[in-house]
Amino acid sequence: MRSSRTVVPLKKSRSDAKRRRILMVAHEHQPVSVGEVAEQTIMEPSTAMRAMQRLESDALITIVTRRSDQRVSEAQLTRKGYATTERVLKAASRVYRLAFASLDAPQVETLIGLLAEVHRALRNPI
Repeated sequence: MRSSRTVVPLKKSRSDAKRRRILMVAHEHQPVSVGEVAEQTIMEPSTAMRAMQRLESDALITIVTRRSDQRVSEAQLTRKGYATTERVLKAASRVYRLAFASLDAPQVETLIGLLAEVHRALRNPI
């Protein structure tokens, strides 16, 4: 039986998962370097940079050279990027609540711990 609650799909945000992950990292850590984005999103730096350039062309982020190190490019959310990220966060929050509704707090903590272990393992794949 389907829930009577309506959930706006994340797909309506007009961004794929890669772009959403970059927006979330920029939202939490701005300014954020390409290397930091690559590490946080488990992407190759070149892949992260291309995705970031597309976000910049969509006016969601700006990419500038770090003043203290001209070799490093950093991204910051634009107003449009911030608004887009807020909409994605609201949609993700609704999905999160539905997905974890049947779990209690200790179960969620255990799951998060297990996923953190998986994430660490993926940082250094064989």
